[in-house]
Formats: sequence, C-alpha cells, structure tokens
Amino acid sequence: MTVRRAIAACGVAAAISSLLVAAVSPSARADNVAKRYTIVFHQHAALPDDVDRIVEDAGGVVAMRLPQIGVVAATSNDANFANAVSLDPRVEIVGEDEAVAVDAAPEDVSEGTEAQARDADQLACSGAQSVGDNLFSQQWDKQRMNVCPGGTYALQRGRPEVVVAVLDTGVERDHPDVASNLDVALSRSFVDGESVFDDFRGHGTLIASTIGAPINTIGMSGVAPKVTLVALKVIDKNDRFSSFAQVAAALVYAGENRFDVANMAFSTTRSHCESEAAIRVFQRAVDFARANGVTLVAAVGNDNTDLSDGALRDAVRIPAELPGVIAVSATGYLDRKPPYSSYGVGKIDVSAPAGDRRPAIAGCSHAGCPQPVPTGIRGRGQVLAAWSHLSIATGINAPAPADRERQCGVSGTCATPACTPAEGCYWYRWTSGTSLAAANASGVAALIISQYGDFTPANSGKPHMSPTAVESILQRTARNQPCPEPKTVVFVAAMFASATCTGDVGYNSFFGKGIIDGLAAVTALSTPGGP
Repeated sequence: MTVRRAIAACGVAAAISSLLVAAVSPSARADNVAKRYTIVFHQHAALPDDVDRIVEDAGGVVAMRLPQIGVVAATSNDANFANAVSLDPRVEIVGEDEAVAVDAAPEDVSEGTEAQARDADQLACSGAQSVGDNLFSQQWDKQRMNVCPGGTYALQRGRPEVVVAVLDTGVERDHPDVASNLDVALSRSFVDGESVFDDFRGHGTLIASTIGAPINTIGMSGVAPKVTLVALKVIDKNDRFSSFAQVAAALVYAGENRFDVANMAFSTTRSHCESEAAIRVFQRAVDFARANGVTLVAAVGNDNTDLSDGALRDAVRIPAELPGVIAVSATGYLDRKPPYSSYGVGKIDVSAPAGDRRPAIAGCSHAGCPQPVPTGIRGRGQVLAAWSHLSIATGINAPAPADRERQCGVSGTCATPACTPAEGCYWYRWTSGTSLAAANASGVAALIISQYGDFTPANSGKPHMSPTAVESILQRTARNQPCPEPKTVVFVAAMFASATCTGDVGYNSFFGKGIIDGLAAVTALSTPGGP
C-alpha cells in the first residue's frame, strides 16, 4: 500500500508503517525472492501505452495484463517497488498480490449416525419419482428445490447454449456425470504450476456435477442436466489462489466469452486496510463479467460468521460480499440453518440445500438440534455429488471411505477396487457446505436463463439474459423461510456454537429471501423464451 493512500484507507498506524517503507531509498536492499503486485490504474477499460516502462522504471516486470479492467500484475524484488510505481498519477492503487488460502473444501464435520425422522418427510417431490440415474433417490437436495421429474425436469432441463463457468479446483474431464456436458476447448487453468484444468482435490468436480450432471442412467442428476459446463481452474491442489489477479483473469475470460453463469464456491476474508488493491481488482473483474451478461453466484463460507457484525466492518468476504454477486447460505435436511453456514443481515441473498451430517440427539427438540433424516437416506443428511478419482488416487483431500460411493459404468462391473476411469468406475461423495448451496443456486440460475433468455438469431453474440433479471427471479421465487424460535440457536452437536437470526419471513439473516425453488423459478413468467 502506498503512502498517499494509507492515511485514507487504514488510519494513522498503517500510515506510519507505510512511511517507514517509503523512507527506504530505491537503491536500498532487495528481497531475495521476487514478490507479485497488482497495479490498478484509474482507467477502467484500458492500460497506458507505456505501462511496461512505468513498471520497469519502478524496478519490476509486467507478468500479466488485464486491459479490460485497467489492471496489471507485476513482479519485483525491490522493497520500494510499490511506492515507486504509485508515483505515476495514472496509478490508482498498488498492492502485494500474495497467494491466498481459500475455503473451497467441504465443511469438516465429525462422524454422524442415521436416525429415524421425527417429522413428516418434507421433500417437495415425490420420493417415488425417478429419472433413471441410480443415485437420484438419494438426492434430497434436488427434490427439496422441486428439481425432479414432477418438477423442473418436466419443464426445463437447461439449454446447451447456456454456459456455466465453474471457478474452482478444476474438473475431472472423464467423469460420466460431467464429461458429456463439459466444453474441454473452452476450459482453462489460471493456476501457476498447474497448466491443466484436471481436478486434483475433487471439489470442482463436486460443484460441476451438482450444477449440470447429465441424466444418463449413471450416478446422479444435476439441477440443469443439459447446460454446458466450463472448468476455470483458479484454486490449486493446496486450496490456494495463485493470486487475486489470476482469479480476476478467469472472470474477465468468462465475461469476454459471455458465459451465462459463474459459480464461485469458495470464500476468503480480506481486510480493506491490508488488501484494498486486491479487493478492487476482484470488484472490477466482477463488474466486467456482469456487464457482459454473467450472473455471478458465490458461497458465503463455512465458519458460522455473522458477516453483518460491526466488529468486521473492515473485512470483506470475497467474493460473496462484493456488489454484483449473489450470496448463498446453506440449509440442511429439514430446511434449518446448519451449524457451519455463515449468515448476516444484508449479506445473504438466498439460501439453498447443502446438508449437515451431525448425529441426532435423543430428547433434543429445539432449533439447534441436529437434523434427523430417514434411514433410507444414506450419507446422514449430507449432499451427494461426483468426486474426482485423482483425489482418491493421490490421497489429496480424499474423503473417508464411509463418505464415498463407488459406481460402475454401463457394464455394471468394475475389474478392481481401484476405481479408475479406465476400468469404467467412478467416485461420488456425500458431503456438506455452502459450496453445495452456491452450486444448487447456480443450477437454478441456469434454468432461469434457459427458460426466459433470448436465444433468437438477432441476439447472437449478446448476453442471453440480464444478470439483474436472473437475480430478481431467483430471489422473488424463493420459498420464504422464517427465523427459528427462539431466534438464537445453540448448536448442541457443534461444541455449542451459536447464531442469532434477525429479520422476518420475507427476509432474514439466515435465509435471505428464502430457499430457492427451481419449479417456481421456471414458471414465474407467463412467456418462456423471453422475460
């Protein structure tokens, strides 16, 4: 952060720190390892013609150009680089662009046990309905959203022209519940050191299949089983961004290609004081993508944080809290807030099923009690989705054996327990987390665009539907979910963590406008094919 911006952004203490840096002359010591910086120019849609000279004169080298949003990434081992480059009046702000750990993994919970449901089954679709995929009966989350043969599958399964970008850990390209809908040619990796978009952690495959797994008699079914999926790998095998600039580059790529939806099932919290440049880069990328017709959806995080807490006023949950992004919280089997889901007044737009596997406790009846599920539902109330065999093979983020589901291909047999694509054998996983909520919401957003978007020849090359219109339909067709009583919930199976719901039935801090409903969304307007 530069001296002239530190005083305004971070107060006296940060200003003093920056002044100490500024006191070091350009010829002073250099770090042995080059650091990466983002440079944000005042121009939002162009770069100065002499941008290379600006960076080189300050002691750095341009590493990436994003002229679409007026940003470059640069490397330098000069301790005074940020201050030197900020002296150019065309520069708005400079900041170090460090690798950032993100919350992309499913929520980590202890083992649970199955329990007989005390309440009547509240599934929106009949459990007897089947689409032919042998694991669909376990997908209570889809049925909860009216995504089933008697719901959205009868009216709208998505259009191949609708493209959903999955910004995540990559995708297993050979998985049968991804492969036929995956556009390999458009998929990219934006991760340093991982040039291929293959998924070494499993999470991206989980998300892609939740959104758009085809109905093909194998495994599971997606919310929008006929849309096109594009893998944009932005998270490495260690659950880290290479840099904010590279994630911004993925969003710019989505905007330039006019993808319809971008799902971001990850989150990280950054301080405006310490990371203002990175936040502005991300916001510019969001604005660019949205201006080019991309509906952006993000998970709110798995740390049970009240994002509207005044103590967090300097912090921002990226990307969910950024303007222009639909923030999605999680619900469990009985439509309650699970212990992990973050929340907050003015921070949550909608909620969606995402699971919770904590065991039921005998005699516990208040809103914070673990959620019982019928004995016929495996996974103890978690959500089922595809998983990458590379995660199993390498042991990177591999789920426990109890949470895995091994499925064979059309032949119905697998040669060995290894379960590799070459043997016609594939993995699925039961898990929970707000990432699944975001994926379900992205799937419904894709259905909305498929149902009401403009796909006429006259609209060729243009966005199919305004993100504002998509967001409006998603929110106003969500099923209102009231705060629990009492409003302060103590999660007895989660070390007595607590959360307080504020607001009313129409909007509250736990569920936003409510739980998304696919059938209500695709029947909201009288004229399919155009809003």
